[in-house]
Amino acid sequence: MSHNIDISDSVWHIKIADISINRCKTLKKLKIIKHIFGIILFSILSTSCINESNQLYQTWVPVEYKNDSAIYESKWDFDENKSGIEFNSDGTLKYKRNGSYCGTPPITYEIVSGNWNSISDSLLELNIKPKSKYKKQLKDTFKIVEISKSKLVLKRFTTPK
Repeated sequence: MSHNIDISDSVWHIKIADISINRCKTLKKLKIIKHIFGIILFSILSTSCINESNQLYQTWVPVEYKNDSAIYESKWDFDENKSGIEFNSDGTLKYKRNGSYCGTPPITYEIVSGNWNSISDSLLELNIKPKSKYKKQLKDTFKIVEISKSKLVLKRFTTPK
């Protein structure tokens, strides 16, 4: 009795098995790439949402005062010859102000620390500590009239009497 073994059929089945294994590996790689891309996309979108909602957390330098409001522009750091305010996300702030009692030139500026808290969506309470024991602590409330990445408009908030 003679047994004829057809090698071509075995090779064909092996090739199909190899293709199936390679296809599974490729699909697994695609799934991994898809997950990595999703994580990266989520990270980018989350960061942009955080930045939009926390536009206050930066350094602001006044450019104009009008209608009882102070108009600030965003800067990397305080200007040398201007006052300014820097809000930090932890509730602390730096306030650059006139360091003397007189407003006539030459004006020297000092940077003092303080803290702030949000009373509501548009009201901020600022507490600024004096460097000198002869100056009083500043505690004031401001209304955010407008805010964007580059512009902040604050108006002193007073309660009606």
